[in-house]
Amino acid sequence: YGQAENAHATGCVKHQEYVTFSNKGDKVTFVIDAPSDATYPSVLLYANEVSRGAFSIVVNGYPSEEFTVNSTTHKTQLTLRQGINTVTFRLEKSDRTVSLDYIEVFGVNELAS
Repeated sequence: YGQAENAHATGCVKHQEYVTFSNKGDKVTFVIDAPSDATYPSVLLYANEVSRGAFSIVVNGYPSEEFTVNSTTHKTQLTLRQGINTVTFRLEKSDRTVSLDYIEVFGVNELAS
């Protein structure tokens, strides 16, 4: 899995074990090495007890999904191409800070930072 604090963050505050999103547009980008063109099950884990925020996911520059977080995890599917991919999580709206701990993408090679 990829730790959020090791990913490229824009606007977010990096902590020792997580990243905090506070403002619309804050984002974290992970680099993922996929073994083949496929859709991979993925899980995001949030550090907040209960996180509330609207996020968008952008994969390799293309919008992929918009979702609202209302628990400590979010399950999704990421469609990746073989090789290096970028996956960006962008805060679209929140009534308080949201803290992302890590992403786990099942079936991929080790996540790059």
